[in-house]
Amino acid sequence: MFDHEQFEENENNEVVIEDIEEDVFEEFLHFIYTGESPNVDKMPMELLAVADKYQLDCLKNICEKVIRESINVDNIASILVCSDRYNLKKLYKKCLEFMKRNLRSIVKLETFESL
Repeated sequence: MFDHEQFEENENNEVVIEDIEEDVFEEFLHFIYTGESPNVDKMPMELLAVADKYQLDCLKNICEKVIRESINVDNIASILVCSDRYNLKKLYKKCLEFMKRNLRSIVKLETFESL
């Protein structure tokens, strides 16, 4: 992008990424440069989306593990959708197991109805 005259990025010497929040992208870059993500537990779903977009499987695996450990009745619907969207088989299986154990509580939720 910076080598070709026809791209706006070359003229402005910058790349604008509009679909990722600044703090999430900063964490993503921190991981790329250091191999560490100290704030992954604060934004695992958002980082997962970025890791998937840029095909960074090692970060996807870290995010998946954090999300797996945070499953509860209130977030199960969104995590199930996420696991399907990003083809995370272990997470999907864990969601189904959790749902089987907590089905009575889960079916009462509005988020489950919308799912």
